[in-house]
Amino acid sequence: MLERRQFIKVSALTALFTIIKKSQLQFPNSKELCEDVYQKIKLAEYAEDLAALDLLDYLVTTSGASDEIRSSYELASQNSRLIAIESLLEDALEKSQLNNLEKKSIRATYQFVRAGEPINDFGTLTQLDKIIEAASIPTSLKRKYSIASATSRALTTDILVIALLNLETIERNAKLQTQLIGDLLDVSRILQGKLSLSMAAVNLAPTISAAIETVQLAAQAKSIQIETVFDLNVGQVLGDSARLQQVIWNLLSNAVKFTENGGRVEIRLGCVDSQAEIKVSDTGKGISPDFLPHVFESFRQADATITRKFGGLGLGLAIVRHLVELHGGTIYAESPGEDLGATFTVRLPLIAVVKTC
Repeated sequence: MLERRQFIKVSALTALFTIIKKSQLQFPNSKELCEDVYQKIKLAEYAEDLAALDLLDYLVTTSGASDEIRSSYELASQNSRLIAIESLLEDALEKSQLNNLEKKSIRATYQFVRAGEPINDFGTLTQLDKIIEAASIPTSLKRKYSIASATSRALTTDILVIALLNLETIERNAKLQTQLIGDLLDVSRILQGKLSLSMAAVNLAPTISAAIETVQLAAQAKSIQIETVFDLNVGQVLGDSARLQQVIWNLLSNAVKFTENGGRVEIRLGCVDSQAEIKVSDTGKGISPDFLPHVFESFRQADATITRKFGGLGLGLAIVRHLVELHGGTIYAESPGEDLGATFTVRLPLIAVVKTC
């Protein structure tokens, strides 16, 4: 579950405070309102003035602040809105005719939704959806909730489908899913530089194969062929095997998600300039030239509308980028354009130079 504290680096806090002080705002009390909202989101408290929060969002977005500062702020701002929804939900529950047990169940379900975790009771989630829709909650917050609710539904549905198809696979995937859900919380640790890695010599071929296995059922459901091209002479890298599998899983999962039925996904393992190179390419949706520079930013999605076809919070690739960089590597994306597929390339330093490089 998400903690009620929000971690932002001290340098980021100082920079954001400077942005507010130097902004040329002409509206009465606008700076004071922004400062008040800023202090509340910094402490993960309920910011009642959503207009001031939107204004603060605009100031940070247009300030020219670094990616690190914006990422820190975006995470805090997102959490503040989820806290706001929780407060307004509590008011709605107090006015409802539900009994204490039902209220307790709805509160617990909201915490799962807020944390982006799968839920165990679709009936209670549906009831929560209806309460949120009927409550006196601003439309912008209802949209935030809808995104979070859809994410929890998707996670739960994925788990149930896999369970019906293969109980052995679901046991393995459930453990990985639990780890991956926990990794969402790593965003705050990454921003603090406190994410720990268990470093050891890693053979990438079996790590890639394990990641492929976790997405194989999803690919089969869409008749997508996952092709592999491995150079078996690639040496070892120094890294955290579980985290590297997370990187590859995320790239493969995205490739399958954004590729139409009957499409193709390819993953290559090779060696370039004394570095291990992993390429994940697909024949899917592709990336527009305008969005390509932002593809690794937190909470950024090519289609951010409430009616978008593909779900998600826009954190996966941001986490992937940080994990790759923590391994001393690089990652970049390429795409000829929309509906023309995409390729993600990860390069990691080898422990020892292999002659075939």
